[in-house]
Amino acid sequence: MARSVLDRHGPGVPWSHQAILFRTNAQAVLFEESLKEIGVPYRVKGRAPFTELPEIRDALRSLLSSRVPFREMLAGIESSLSPETDEEQRSVSNSEEARTRNVQELLRLADEYASAEPAPTGAGFRAWLTAMLRGEDADSQRDAVELVTFHAAKGLEWPIVYVTGLEEGLVPIGHARTAAEMAEERRLFYVAVTRAQDELSLSWAEVRTFGTRASSRSPSAYLAEIEPALAAMRAGERPADWRANLDRERQRLRTGRAGRREQSSATRALADIELVPADHRLFDALRQWRSDAARAAKVPAYVVFHDSTLRAIAVARPGSAKELLAVAGVGPVKAGRFGAEVLRIIAASSSS
Repeated sequence: MARSVLDRHGPGVPWSHQAILFRTNAQAVLFEESLKEIGVPYRVKGRAPFTELPEIRDALRSLLSSRVPFREMLAGIESSLSPETDEEQRSVSNSEEARTRNVQELLRLADEYASAEPAPTGAGFRAWLTAMLRGEDADSQRDAVELVTFHAAKGLEWPIVYVTGLEEGLVPIGHARTAAEMAEERRLFYVAVTRAQDELSLSWAEVRTFGTRASSRSPSAYLAEIEPALAAMRAGERPADWRANLDRERQRLRTGRAGRREQSSATRALADIELVPADHRLFDALRQWRSDAARAAKVPAYVVFHDSTLRAIAVARPGSAKELLAVAGVGPVKAGRFGAEVLRIIAASSSS
């Protein structure tokens, strides 16, 4: 990410034309560290300096005042934290999760410092941390890359935007449970992906470090939902056409096959499409293939394709890569990776 930011800078593209967006404040530190390492100026928008956050001040105070060896003190702080807040653990509150993530990020930095320092100390770490994060000034006149949370990005735009951390547990955030909270997460995601004027980059991490622990991650389900819109963008369609295009495609999948019963509502979900016996056999074959593909890739099955997408494929029975891309939920990335196998299964089903 940092290298991409550096490569995009040049005549006519000042640093301030680029912004990196993320869901939680703790994620900013990773980008601060990376950008500083390669000499890219940055500015963290709408956030108190990391070292001034109350939970960070408390942790640093413990490190500075303790007579316990530095590494033992780190282990003590880590053991006192709330359980890791990922997809499988949702018990902590919003504010507690934010504090926990911030301290986990501090521990990650402390572990990095200790790995490079033969005799690590609390005072040495504080000096190292101050030097590491020195670039986070709020001078609005300085040409710098903006580091911004989804919340703080509302109402702002940049020519080039990188939306990061698009993985389950972050987008949507792990503590979101109620319908209202999930609606807010979807709204924030929409805010993030609509901040780009010219170029938009979306990314997620396969492994994320919490403190000194590494955790495997899965891509956000929101990514599959926007693939049709991204395909429309690549095809050169005007933004005003996207909604109509998606609605037409969903309607075609519901009612387009000869002899299929007309659906009573154009808004019925793809997952509710009634399958005839031949389609059911194809759907089952696709599910079995998906299970094998997910096991081989060591990812949850829905990461390959959602059930609703497989049902839509079983209904539409695309016969080419172009027709497969027309199915809602199948974007260029998945079509390129899985398309040949899916089309083979469809052809085998049709000839049997």
